[in-house]
Formats: sequence, structure tokens, C-alpha cells
Amino acid sequence: LQQSLKNAAQCYVNAEKWIAAKTSFLRYAQIFPENYDEVIEFTCQSGDMAYKAGQEDEAMSLYEEALLKYNQFNTAGKFVDAYFAAQAQFMIGEIQFNSYRDIELTPPLQKNFKRKVAEFNNVAKSYTATIKFQIADWSTAASHRIGMSFEEFVRAFLESPIPADLDEEQQATYKETLKQRAQTYQDKALETYQKNIEQAEANNIENSWVADSRKRIQALTEELTEQTAVLNSVKGS
Repeated sequence: LQQSLKNAAQCYVNAEKWIAAKTSFLRYAQIFPENYDEVIEFTCQSGDMAYKAGQEDEAMSLYEEALLKYNQFNTAGKFVDAYFAAQAQFMIGEIQFNSYRDIELTPPLQKNFKRKVAEFNNVAKSYTATIKFQIADWSTAASHRIGMSFEEFVRAFLESPIPADLDEEQQATYKETLKQRAQTYQDKALETYQKNIEQAEANNIENSWVADSRKRIQALTEELTEQTAVLNSVKGS
């Protein structure tokens, strides 16, 4: 029965039948609760299936359940591998990131800014908790995503609509204020990516997340250098 459920789940995954795969993973975890590592793995994977099916609320519940079981097993002295617990924690951050990204800095700006900051804090907390598991794949992923979270603030500021009741001079001032606030988050993003690379190189880690961090370091460095040159040119004119 164990192997049959595993095979069924994998077949459903291959066929992209996410709900059926989720059911099979969950059934295995329920029928064989003594297989501690697999309980964590399959509960997490059931969350993945729900996420792929667009069921974010259920996916969140399943990821939280995987973490709860992981902590319960360890508290009871049944120490299990942390890989899928770290993955579950990372995916909680991903779901929160989706909500965070959806908040636009539209009028009233201050109110929506506070909402976005609050959601950012939730996202950063989840990704930081992922890093604490010290699983290379998910630590580098989480660090990179924290950098992306800072960059999301940059996007939101730069795409924030200009109030229609401002005159031309006020609009220019408003835009400049947004750019200055955005640059603060660009700097933080760059610093986060750089720390991710430093940690990865110190531990001989190389993966797609590390490679992506390098790309973002290059892009942000070029952007910030160009912005500084433009600013100096304006000051000198």
C-alpha cells in the first residue's frame, strides 16, 4: 500500500492532476504517521499541489501543518530531516509575497504604504525563519527573495500614480520624492543580494538562487551608478 500510494501520487504529479496528487500525498501521511520524515515530506508536497492548483489558503494550512508536525516530532525526540520543513516555511513566504506584491501605492499613499510595510514584515519574517533551518537550497532562496521583496517596494514607488491635483512643479517634486524613497530600497536589495553571495561563497554553495543574486547585483549596481551620475549632472548644471 505504501508504494502504491507513492506511485499514484507521482503519476498524478506527472499528469499535472494537482488535486488528486494532493489527496494521495495526504492519505499517505495519514495512514503511515510513524514514517516521520515522509509525513513531513508528503504534507509539504500536498501543500505544493494545492498551491499549483491555485488553492493558496489550503496550501498555507498544509505548509503550517508540516511545520507543526516537524516541531512536534522534534519535541518528542523523533528527530527528522529539516529539508521539507524549510521548504514549507519558504512556501509560506511565497504565498505572503503574492499578497504583498498585490498592494499598490495608490492614494491614499500613506495608508497603502503602511499596509505594504506590514505585509513586507510578514514576508521578511517567513523568509528569515527559512534561513534559520540552515538548508542551503532554501536559505539561498529565502535570502534572494528578501532582496526581491525590497525591489518590489522599488517597483511600487516608481509606478505609484501622480495625484492629478498637482501642478507641473509639484508633480516633479512628487516624482523626485518617490525616486528617493525607492533608492533606499534599492540599496537594501543590493546589500541583501551581496550578503547572500558572501554566505554562499563561504559555504561553497552554488545554485540558481545564487546565480540570480549575482545578476541582480550587477543590474542594481549599474542602475544606482547611472542614477548617481544623473544626480551629479543635475547638481553641476
